[in-house]
Amino acid sequence: MSATSLKNKAAADELKSRLEKDPRMNVTKERMYNRIISAAGFQRLPYQEQQLWLYADSVLDKKQPRVAFSINHATPLFRLGDKIKTVNDFLTYAMTNRQITGAAAVKSHAEVMEEFKRQAVFEYFREHLEDYNADFRKQMNEFKEGNLFFDIMMNNIWAVAQNDTAEQRNYFNLNKNKYQWKNSADAVIFYCSDEQIAQQLMAAVKKNPAGWKDEIQKFGDRSNVDSGRFEITKIPGTKKIIPRAGMVTGIEKNTDDNSAAFSYILIVYTKPSLKTFDEARSDVITDYQNELEKKWVAELKRKYPVKVNERVLKTIIK
Repeated sequence: MSATSLKNKAAADELKSRLEKDPRMNVTKERMYNRIISAAGFQRLPYQEQQLWLYADSVLDKKQPRVAFSINHATPLFRLGDKIKTVNDFLTYAMTNRQITGAAAVKSHAEVMEEFKRQAVFEYFREHLEDYNADFRKQMNEFKEGNLFFDIMMNNIWAVAQNDTAEQRNYFNLNKNKYQWKNSADAVIFYCSDEQIAQQLMAAVKKNPAGWKDEIQKFGDRSNVDSGRFEITKIPGTKKIIPRAGMVTGIEKNTDDNSAAFSYILIVYTKPSLKTFDEARSDVITDYQNELEKKWVAELKRKYPVKVNERVLKTIIK
Protein backbone atom coordinates (compact mmCIF):
# COMPACT_ATOMS: atom_id res chain seq x y z
CA MET A 1 0.00 0.00 0.00
CA SER A 2 1.36 3.45 -0.91
CA ALA A 3 1.08 6.55 1.23
CA THR A 4 -1.34 8.11 -1.25
CA SER A 5 -3.80 5.30 -0.65
CA LEU A 6 -3.93 5.89 3.09
CA LYS A 7 -7.31 7.01 4.34
CA ASN A 8 -5.92 9.08 7.18
CA LYS A 9 -3.74 11.50 5.21
CA ALA A 10 -3.83 14.10 7.97
CA ALA A 11 -2.19 11.67 10.40
CA ALA A 12 0.46 10.79 7.82
CA ASP A 13 1.23 14.47 7.25
CA GLU A 14 1.48 15.03 11.00
CA LEU A 15 3.92 12.15 11.35
CA LYS A 16 6.06 13.49 8.52
CA SER A 17 6.08 16.92 10.17
CA ARG A 18 7.26 15.45 13.47
CA LEU A 19 10.04 13.49 11.82
CA GLU A 20 11.21 16.48 9.82
CA LYS A 21 11.45 18.46 13.07
CA ASP A 22 13.65 15.83 14.67
CA PRO A 23 16.60 17.66 16.37
CA ARG A 24 19.10 15.50 14.48
CA MET A 25 17.73 16.79 11.17
CA ASN A 26 18.05 20.39 12.40
CA VAL A 27 21.69 19.88 13.44
CA THR A 28 22.54 18.53 10.00
CA LYS A 29 20.82 21.44 8.26
CA GLU A 30 22.58 24.01 10.48
CA ARG A 31 26.01 22.58 9.70
CA MET A 32 25.21 22.56 6.03
CA TYR A 33 23.92 26.14 6.13
CA ASN A 34 27.14 27.40 7.74
CA ARG A 35 29.28 25.62 5.15
CA ILE A 36 27.25 26.91 2.22
CA ILE A 37 27.19 30.52 3.38
CA SER A 38 30.96 30.44 3.85
CA ALA A 39 31.72 28.76 0.53
CA ALA A 40 29.34 30.97 -1.47
CA GLY A 41 30.81 34.18 -0.05
CA PHE A 42 27.77 35.83 1.52
CA GLN A 43 28.10 39.65 1.59
CA ARG A 44 25.65 42.08 3.20
CA LEU A 45 25.36 45.17 1.02
CA PRO A 46 25.06 48.70 2.48
CA TYR A 47 21.53 49.72 3.44
CA GLN A 48 19.91 51.18 6.55
CA GLU A 49 18.07 48.43 8.40
CA GLN A 50 15.61 50.82 10.07
CA GLN A 51 14.77 52.30 6.68
CA LEU A 52 14.09 48.80 5.35
CA TRP A 53 11.72 47.99 8.25
CA LEU A 54 9.81 51.27 7.76
CA TYR A 55 9.65 50.67 4.02
CA ALA A 56 8.37 47.13 4.63
CA ASP A 57 5.67 48.49 6.96
CA SER A 58 4.53 50.94 4.29
CA VAL A 59 4.25 48.15 1.69
CA LEU A 60 3.05 45.19 3.75
CA ASP A 61 0.81 46.99 6.22
CA LYS A 62 0.05 50.06 4.07
CA LYS A 63 1.32 52.41 6.79
CA GLN A 64 1.82 56.01 5.77
CA PRO A 65 5.57 56.77 5.89
CA ARG A 66 6.65 59.64 8.14
CA VAL A 67 9.97 60.19 6.38
CA ALA A 68 11.32 60.04 2.86
CA PHE A 69 12.88 56.69 2.05
CA SER A 70 16.46 56.24 0.95
CA ILE A 71 15.60 52.79 -0.45
CA ASN A 72 13.16 51.35 -2.98
CA HIS A 73 12.15 47.97 -4.40
CA ALA A 74 15.36 47.72 -6.42
CA THR A 75 17.73 48.41 -3.50
CA PRO A 76 20.21 45.49 -3.14
CA LEU A 77 20.30 43.77 0.28
CA PHE A 78 22.97 41.09 0.00
CA ARG A 79 25.13 39.27 -2.48
CA LEU A 80 25.43 35.47 -2.57
CA GLY A 81 27.96 34.25 -5.10
CA ASP A 82 26.84 35.71 -8.43
CA LYS A 83 23.34 36.57 -7.21
CA ILE A 84 22.02 39.73 -5.59
CA LYS A 85 18.84 39.78 -3.51
CA THR A 86 16.85 43.02 -3.45
CA VAL A 87 14.19 44.69 -1.33
CA ASN A 88 11.60 43.41 -3.78
CA ASP A 89 12.76 39.81 -3.22
CA PHE A 90 12.49 40.29 0.55
CA LEU A 91 9.01 41.82 0.37
CA THR A 92 7.78 39.06 -1.94
CA TYR A 93 8.98 36.46 0.56
CA ALA A 94 7.54 38.36 3.54
CA MET A 95 4.07 38.61 2.01
CA THR A 96 3.56 34.86 2.26
CA ASN A 97 5.88 33.86 5.13
CA ARG A 98 5.62 36.43 7.92
CA GLN A 99 2.42 35.11 9.48
CA ILE A 100 3.00 32.96 12.59
CA THR A 101 1.37 29.57 12.03
CA GLY A 102 -1.80 29.16 14.07
CA ALA A 103 -1.74 32.72 15.41
CA ALA A 104 -2.99 36.15 14.43
CA ALA A 105 0.42 37.75 15.09
CA VAL A 106 3.21 38.20 12.57
CA LYS A 107 6.96 37.62 12.88
CA SER A 108 9.33 40.51 13.35
CA HIS A 109 11.05 41.89 10.27
CA ALA A 110 14.39 40.59 11.59
CA GLU A 111 12.99 37.06 11.92
CA VAL A 112 11.58 37.15 8.39
CA MET A 113 14.89 38.48 7.06
CA GLU A 114 16.80 35.59 8.70
CA GLU A 115 14.40 33.04 7.19
CA PHE A 116 14.63 34.79 3.80
CA LYS A 117 18.43 34.69 3.95
CA ARG A 118 18.43 30.97 4.80
CA GLN A 119 16.07 30.19 1.94
CA ALA A 120 18.28 32.16 -0.45
CA VAL A 121 21.39 30.29 0.72
CA PHE A 122 19.91 26.83 0.13
CA GLU A 123 18.33 27.94 -3.14
CA TYR A 124 21.68 29.27 -4.38
CA PHE A 125 23.47 26.07 -3.49
CA ARG A 126 20.92 23.90 -5.30
CA GLU A 127 21.47 26.01 -8.42
CA HIS A 128 25.29 25.94 -8.19
CA LEU A 129 26.09 22.48 -6.93
CA GLU A 130 28.43 21.82 -9.83
CA ASP A 131 30.58 24.84 -8.92
CA TYR A 132 31.73 23.39 -5.60
CA ASN A 133 34.61 21.07 -4.88
CA ALA A 134 34.19 17.31 -5.08
CA ASP A 135 34.24 16.68 -1.32
CA PHE A 136 31.56 19.25 -0.67
CA ARG A 137 29.48 17.98 -3.58
CA LYS A 138 29.81 14.44 -2.22
CA GLN A 139 28.60 15.56 1.19
CA MET A 140 25.60 17.31 -0.34
CA ASN A 141 24.78 14.22 -2.36
CA GLU A 142 24.82 12.21 0.86
CA PHE A 143 22.42 14.71 2.38
CA LYS A 144 20.13 14.52 -0.66
CA GLU A 145 20.28 10.73 -0.57
CA GLY A 146 19.46 10.86 3.13
CA ASN A 147 16.39 12.95 2.36
CA LEU A 148 15.46 10.56 -0.43
CA PHE A 149 15.82 7.62 1.93
CA PHE A 150 13.71 9.51 4.48
CA ASP A 151 10.93 10.01 1.92
CA ILE A 152 11.08 6.38 0.82
CA MET A 153 10.87 5.14 4.41
CA MET A 154 8.01 7.54 5.10
CA ASN A 155 5.99 6.44 2.08
CA ASN A 156 6.68 2.71 2.28
CA ILE A 157 7.16 2.01 5.99
CA TRP A 158 6.45 4.65 8.62
CA ALA A 159 3.21 6.17 7.31
CA VAL A 160 1.77 2.77 6.41
CA ALA A 161 2.58 1.29 9.83
CA GLN A 162 1.12 4.33 11.60
CA ASN A 163 -2.12 4.60 9.67
CA ASP A 164 -3.15 1.24 8.23
CA THR A 165 -5.42 0.15 11.08
CA ALA A 166 -6.71 -2.91 9.23
CA GLU A 167 -3.20 -4.30 8.74
CA GLN A 168 -2.27 -3.41 12.32
CA ARG A 169 -5.23 -5.43 13.57
CA ASN A 170 -4.40 -8.30 11.22
CA TYR A 171 -0.81 -8.35 12.50
CA PHE A 172 -2.11 -8.31 16.07
CA ASN A 173 -4.47 -11.24 15.44
CA LEU A 174 -1.60 -13.30 14.02
CA ASN A 175 0.62 -12.54 17.03
CA LYS A 176 -1.81 -12.25 19.94
CA ASN A 177 0.24 -14.33 22.34
CA LYS A 178 3.10 -11.89 21.96
CA TYR A 179 1.14 -9.10 23.64
CA GLN A 180 0.51 -9.96 27.26
CA TRP A 181 0.15 -8.05 30.47
CA LYS A 182 2.76 -9.03 33.01
CA ASN A 183 2.62 -7.47 36.48
CA SER A 184 0.41 -4.45 35.89
CA ALA A 185 -2.04 -2.10 37.52
CA ASP A 186 -4.84 0.32 36.83
CA ALA A 187 -3.35 3.61 37.92
CA VAL A 188 -3.56 7.37 37.71
CA ILE A 189 -0.19 8.96 36.92
CA PHE A 190 0.34 12.61 37.84
CA TYR A 191 3.01 14.57 35.93
CA CYS A 192 4.09 17.84 37.54
CA SER A 193 6.24 20.75 36.41
CA ASP A 194 8.57 20.39 39.40
CA GLU A 195 9.00 18.52 42.67
CA GLN A 196 7.37 21.23 44.80
CA ILE A 197 4.14 21.06 42.77
CA ALA A 198 4.28 17.26 42.97
CA GLN A 199 4.55 17.44 46.78
CA GLN A 200 1.53 19.72 47.01
CA LEU A 201 -0.60 17.66 44.64
CA MET A 202 0.42 14.39 46.28
CA ALA A 203 -0.65 15.68 49.69
CA ALA A 204 -4.03 16.68 48.24
CA VAL A 205 -4.53 13.30 46.54
CA LYS A 206 -3.62 11.40 49.72
CA LYS A 207 -6.15 13.46 51.62
CA ASN A 208 -8.89 13.00 49.02
CA PRO A 209 -8.05 10.05 46.68
CA ALA A 210 -11.53 9.73 45.22
CA GLY A 211 -11.54 13.42 44.33
CA TRP A 212 -8.24 13.44 42.42
CA LYS A 213 -9.95 14.90 39.32
CA ASP A 214 -11.04 17.95 41.31
CA GLU A 215 -7.65 18.28 42.99
CA ILE A 216 -5.65 18.36 39.78
CA GLN A 217 -7.84 21.15 38.37
CA LYS A 218 -6.46 23.45 41.08
CA PHE A 219 -2.96 23.23 39.61
CA GLY A 220 -3.82 24.29 36.05
CA ASP A 221 -1.09 23.73 33.47
CA ARG A 222 1.49 22.97 36.17
CA SER A 223 0.37 19.34 36.12
CA ASN A 224 -1.37 16.83 33.89
CA VAL A 225 -2.58 13.29 34.30
CA ASP A 226 -2.73 9.95 32.48
CA SER A 227 -4.86 7.03 33.58
CA GLY A 228 -5.30 3.45 32.45
CA ARG A 229 -3.61 0.09 32.79
CA PHE A 230 0.18 0.13 32.81
CA GLU A 231 3.01 -2.34 33.31
CA ILE A 232 4.29 -1.89 36.88
CA THR A 233 7.75 -1.03 35.54
CA LYS A 234 6.26 1.95 33.68
CA ILE A 235 4.43 3.44 36.67
CA PRO A 236 6.39 6.24 38.39
CA GLY A 237 7.23 5.68 42.04
CA THR A 238 7.08 1.86 42.01
CA LYS A 239 10.75 0.96 41.57
CA LYS A 240 11.48 0.10 45.20
CA ILE A 241 8.03 -0.89 46.47
CA ILE A 242 5.40 -3.56 46.03
CA PRO A 243 2.36 -1.62 44.79
CA ARG A 244 -1.05 -2.26 46.29
CA ALA A 245 -4.55 -0.98 45.59
CA GLY A 246 -5.25 2.42 47.14
CA MET A 247 -1.58 3.36 47.41
CA VAL A 248 -0.21 6.77 46.48
CA THR A 249 3.43 6.22 45.50
CA GLY A 250 6.40 8.40 46.26
CA ILE A 251 7.67 11.06 43.87
CA GLU A 252 10.00 10.19 40.99
CA LYS A 253 12.05 13.11 39.69
CA ASN A 254 13.23 13.56 36.11
CA THR A 255 16.77 14.96 36.25
CA ASP A 256 16.65 16.08 32.60
CA ASP A 257 14.02 18.80 33.10
CA ASN A 258 13.38 18.74 36.89
CA SER A 259 9.79 17.58 36.36
CA ALA A 260 8.33 15.08 38.81
CA ALA A 261 5.68 12.35 38.83
CA PHE A 262 3.83 10.07 41.22
CA SER A 263 0.97 7.59 40.93
CA TYR A 264 -2.29 6.56 42.55
CA ILE A 265 -2.75 2.78 42.30
CA LEU A 266 -6.34 1.59 41.77
CA ILE A 267 -6.16 -2.14 40.99
CA VAL A 268 -3.14 -4.47 40.93
CA TYR A 269 -3.00 -7.43 38.52
CA THR A 270 -0.51 -10.18 39.38
CA LYS A 271 -1.52 -12.82 36.82
CA PRO A 272 -0.52 -12.58 33.14
CA SER A 273 -3.31 -11.87 30.65
CA LEU A 274 -3.62 -11.11 26.96
CA LYS A 275 -3.85 -7.49 25.90
CA THR A 276 -6.64 -6.21 23.69
CA PHE A 277 -5.74 -4.62 20.35
CA ASP A 278 -6.22 -1.11 21.76
CA GLU A 279 -4.05 -1.89 24.78
CA ALA A 280 -1.27 -3.32 22.61
CA ARG A 281 -1.55 -0.90 19.69
CA SER A 282 1.61 1.15 20.29
CA ASP A 283 3.71 -2.05 20.45
CA VAL A 284 1.84 -3.50 17.47
CA ILE A 285 2.68 -0.42 15.38
CA THR A 286 6.37 -0.74 16.26
CA ASP A 287 6.48 -4.45 15.49
CA TYR A 288 4.44 -4.09 12.30
CA GLN A 289 6.78 -1.31 11.15
CA ASN A 290 9.79 -3.57 11.75
CA GLU A 291 8.05 -6.35 9.82
CA LEU A 292 7.39 -4.04 6.86
CA GLU A 293 11.00 -2.92 6.88
CA LYS A 294 12.31 -6.50 6.86
CA LYS A 295 10.05 -7.41 3.93
CA TRP A 296 11.06 -4.28 2.05
CA VAL A 297 14.79 -4.95 2.55
CA ALA A 298 14.34 -8.59 1.50
CA GLU A 299 12.53 -7.46 -1.66
CA LEU A 300 15.33 -5.00 -2.47
CA LYS A 301 17.94 -7.73 -2.02
CA ARG A 302 15.96 -10.00 -4.33
CA LYS A 303 15.58 -7.34 -7.03
CA TYR A 304 19.11 -5.94 -6.70
CA PRO A 305 21.43 -8.77 -5.63
CA VAL A 306 24.89 -7.73 -4.46
CA LYS A 307 27.78 -9.40 -6.26
CA VAL A 308 31.25 -9.14 -4.76
CA ASN A 309 34.28 -9.15 -7.00
CA GLU A 310 36.46 -11.47 -4.93
CA ARG A 311 39.62 -10.61 -6.84
CA VAL A 312 39.26 -6.88 -6.19
CA LEU A 313 38.23 -7.52 -2.56
CA LYS A 314 41.44 -9.44 -1.89
CA THR A 315 43.51 -6.52 -3.17
CA ILE A 316 41.70 -4.16 -0.78
CA ILE A 317 42.05 -6.23 2.40
CA LYS A 318 45.78 -6.76 1.89
